[in-house]
Amino acid sequence: MTSRERFICAAQHKEADRVPVDFGTTRSGGITAVAYNALKKYLGLASQNTRLYDIQQQLAYPDDELMRKYGFDLYDVGRAFLNAESDWKPYSLMDGSSAVIPAYYRLENEQDGKEYLFTKKGTRVAVKPPTSYYFDQCYWPWGDRDSIPDPIPRDEFEEEIWMVPASPNHLDFMHEKSDLEVLRRTVKELYETTSYALYIDLGRPGFFEKGWYMFGAEKWFMGLVLDKPGICRMLDAYVEECIERLGVILEAVGDYIQVIRVFHDDIGNQNGPQFSPALFKEIIAPRYRRLFDFIHSKSKVKILNHSCGSIADFIPSFIDAGLDMLNPIQTSCNNMDPARLKKEYGKDLVLWGGGIDTVNELSNGTPAQVRDRVRERIEIFAPGGGFVFCATHNIQPGVPPQNVAAMLEAASEYGVYC
Repeated sequence: MTSRERFICAAQHKEADRVPVDFGTTRSGGITAVAYNALKKYLGLASQNTRLYDIQQQLAYPDDELMRKYGFDLYDVGRAFLNAESDWKPYSLMDGSSAVIPAYYRLENEQDGKEYLFTKKGTRVAVKPPTSYYFDQCYWPWGDRDSIPDPIPRDEFEEEIWMVPASPNHLDFMHEKSDLEVLRRTVKELYETTSYALYIDLGRPGFFEKGWYMFGAEKWFMGLVLDKPGICRMLDAYVEECIERLGVILEAVGDYIQVIRVFHDDIGNQNGPQFSPALFKEIIAPRYRRLFDFIHSKSKVKILNHSCGSIADFIPSFIDAGLDMLNPIQTSCNNMDPARLKKEYGKDLVLWGGGIDTVNELSNGTPAQVRDRVRERIEIFAPGGGFVFCATHNIQPGVPPQNVAAMLEAASEYGVYC
């Protein structure tokens, strides 16, 4: 069975030959470049430049050698667009090791050691302090506004940290026919020449997160309660922007991709929801339904959505809206018991993640403990299909590489359906 066939089986809630494995496909199930360099050294992989494709989170693409070694099934089509040496430039990581980053990233260093990230228009949107691994937002397009603008200036949606793109969203396929043809041709070739299940990212933050990236968290939370008409007007404009983009993507590559991640939208925290599930159902869920209905009307592509945290209270609304797959199943949070999630929602949603907790178990356990946990999670999530193995989030610097290897080995060993 090919990776593509295996994934399609899982997406249809059927058991394949084994559980499909994701590692480094999504921007919430990968590995940081520092951790990846340590893993390559531990495994004795051929020395080549680590490709850091997500500058904000410092995430690296897994090399083809690693993908073959552990039988990864998902492939981010963004990997296929940066093939020339000139597409990359050198970059020094926090621990002193090296990587390369896409040449389209615009960065500037200050004398105090801070590193700044800019949008295409030249807006300085994020900063990485010299003692940090990551970039933090430092500019909010509507942060100094007292109210939501009317009409909504949609071009300002571009001027926040998560609109600094990762491939293939660096291409201007919304306006340039040549870029659109590059997108179509490249993904078509991947479909025809590989057997991976192909994944693409819309390249947009979700309805909830978009608000705090535009306003800042305090104003956004206040607006959800005090200015519902304004919030709805802003979200409707954002829905339109996303649907326009989805229409172009699906027309170009909808016949070749198997899954699209529409959003990263962190509506939970460690202890519970970030805001009222009733408010989510009233304001945000109807916009999700509109988005999901559009995708389902245009293609057979499965829809993946990401939300960290304790989100069990939101899952019924996601299912109602038509979501196919949910990631990352952060089982270390309150109310996120794996057996309960599988029992209550496993027939309606593909659970993409939950394979092991990256915060505690993968970071602090022994390789034997890691293997035991992976086996346990597969025994819970795998029956009946509807499961894609992945850790509960990105693997951070300092995670022992032997634990990462143990996780991948155990997923391969225990993921086989008898």
